[in-house]
Amino acid sequence: MIPAILIFAATYLVMAIGKLPFYRLDRAGAALLGACLMVATGVLSLDEAWRAIDMETITLLLGMMIVVANLRLSGFFRLVNGFVVTRARHPLVLLVAVALVSGVFSAFLVNDTVCLMLTPLVVREWHAAALRGPGGRTEVTVTNKDVDEVVLRLRPGSVLSGTMRLEGADIKTLIPAGSPSKVDWSSVVEVEEHVRAIQMSLNGSPRPNARPSVELFNIVRALGGTGMGYLQEDGTFRVENTAPGRYWTPVMLLPEGFYVKSARSGGVDALIDPVDLTEGNATLDLVLANTAGEVSGMVRNERGEAQTNLKVTLWPEVATGGRMNDGIFSAVTDQSGSFRFRTVPPGNYHLAAWESVDSGLLRSHAFLTLFNSRAAAVEVGEGARNAGEAKLIPAGIVAVEVTKLR
Repeated sequence: MIPAILIFAATYLVMAIGKLPFYRLDRAGAALLGACLMVATGVLSLDEAWRAIDMETITLLLGMMIVVANLRLSGFFRLVNGFVVTRARHPLVLLVAVALVSGVFSAFLVNDTVCLMLTPLVVREWHAAALRGPGGRTEVTVTNKDVDEVVLRLRPGSVLSGTMRLEGADIKTLIPAGSPSKVDWSSVVEVEEHVRAIQMSLNGSPRPNARPSVELFNIVRALGGTGMGYLQEDGTFRVENTAPGRYWTPVMLLPEGFYVKSARSGGVDALIDPVDLTEGNATLDLVLANTAGEVSGMVRNERGEAQTNLKVTLWPEVATGGRMNDGIFSAVTDQSGSFRFRTVPPGNYHLAAWESVDSGLLRSHAFLTLFNSRAAAVEVGEGARNAGEAKLIPAGIVAVEVTKLR
């Protein structure tokens, strides 16, 4: 009796925590281990263990998982979310709608699936409501004492407005016919289409039927993107209901070969410094050009052998937070050891390949600058096609620098 109680208590403790500390054992593993221990300690005989398995229940769960997987792939849950969001115009209506939808689906689907389906809906609606309402920000210094009587002044969301100009051509040439001029944030379908267009553009896929947009990213990376504004036919854009903060403002969905040549917000170079929306509205004037360059080459080892499937990074001399990924380009060598970076804004860069490195580190300009002296210097001119070899950084050198950071 005592072994059964101990095994039962230990199993449920691990399941409550979510995992066994210092071991790679999750809830499912804990349940399996607990069942094995019940048999191994003689609490249950092997025959009793087999009889405890209800194949009808397992078959039902398997069937429900298959149905749920196909519903997800078909976009059913996305349509349900969109239906609820577009009709829930009041918090109480949203609460009732979530309760009704979850109750109906729980009768047919496993509860985990219902939670996974409805949680993004509630979070997204809460975030949208937060952006629509007033916001505030203040700096607080926390020491070894309590912080009391903090006053947070609320105000309406800020507006970032501005213009885009294309050198040597009409800015309207960048607006595809029939492309939407705004995103309805209450429409799940429209939001996902915009996000999908951004992902396709970043992955180097053919440009989708979408016009250029200014995206706002808080300098506190954990807060992510908070708004966007499409280019209009008159060359203007507008991002509304923005929470107080300082933002990077990269332009997305530009055709291949086009880049932001300059970005000015008052007296600030918005390619180097963030736009300040902490105290109110701001303006941003952008100049685009279609004279981006290209950098290509190969990676070889000391014996002159082509190196395949290696990470290659091209980073600017000065971090440009106003561009996507701080102006850092990444690629992987193909079967011939070759790489290519397209749509590279003119400027001075460093180029290196990595024998072994964590991909997350390659997104940090501060980390990459530690290898400036070991990387190849590249100067990209307007419309230039640069070719050369990337210097290979050994794994040992990377490990030394990582150790210093710790």
